[in-house]
Amino acid sequence: MAANGMYYWTAFLLIGIAIVTVNTVVIITFSRFKSKILHQKNNRILLSLAFADTFVGIFSVTFAVSMLARQKQDVYKSLGNIPLFGSMFMSIFSLILLTFDRLFAIMQPLRYQSIVTGKRLRISFISCWLLSLLLLMQQYILYYCFSSRLELKVRGSLLVVCFFLGAAVLAIANCCLFIAIRKQKEKQKVNCTNQQNTTENVSNKISGSRKQFILIRKKYTQIKKWQFSASKECFYIVFIFILSFLPLSVYRLLYACGIPLNYHHVRRMFLIMALLSSFINPWIYFFKKRQFRKYLRVMSKQRSVKEESISEV
Repeated sequence: MAANGMYYWTAFLLIGIAIVTVNTVVIITFSRFKSKILHQKNNRILLSLAFADTFVGIFSVTFAVSMLARQKQDVYKSLGNIPLFGSMFMSIFSLILLTFDRLFAIMQPLRYQSIVTGKRLRISFISCWLLSLLLLMQQYILYYCFSSRLELKVRGSLLVVCFFLGAAVLAIANCCLFIAIRKQKEKQKVNCTNQQNTTENVSNKISGSRKQFILIRKKYTQIKKWQFSASKECFYIVFIFILSFLPLSVYRLLYACGIPLNYHHVRRMFLIMALLSSFINPWIYFFKKRQFRKYLRVMSKQRSVKEESISEV
């Protein structure tokens, strides 16, 4: 193996370890404080996304170790980068669920709890994982049904088509979400100004008008601040996901169209870009939030207490 290839697969291995570590911390925190975290529906979808990102990291570590062990031909025939695209399917479905969850929360805030129920979420999760598994298995079926060259082109074209369809759905849904957020914010401003004028007119007649204004403002402010912040996180995650997988998908599309591409360094760089999406996601929806950082501090304190008790014994 050339020196450049050794450096590349070492970096691939380190990125995979980082992805597994970060997403494992997220999953453990969610499981430890599930009664406090998972009562919000969007956090359950983020947990599904964390599992998908963990599988991306596991694939990266397995593939890099195998390549460093100089099992290139066998690994490519058995694995390729199909598991990466399988995780990509799961990420697409999770992001679509997250986007529609935010749409219902913004557009129907009073009916949100009745629309997005726990049972419907579980059915959606099972459907998404089963559909991702089917999309992944058909790649292996094509491997045994077609000749080598035709199989690569057919498989690559199907992967690219699935990505662009998912990216189109995500883009349209997030555009609708952006428009809905702007409309709801304008409604909130109008409601607040109207109620403020009403309380100012009756402030001379009614005692405690300030308290009344606060109660009325809470009543008409239907959407909480965390709903808007969760929608912004959804924008960021979708944008980074599309930006990360777009170059690799375009590269595979060109290859599927019959264009000869022998730029191994470019393909490897695009593959690393796709991996970085799974590493960046937890920093957007987890480590950036003060609430989750608080849970991490609690976990670290509990761990230190256990270590001290063990050392004393």
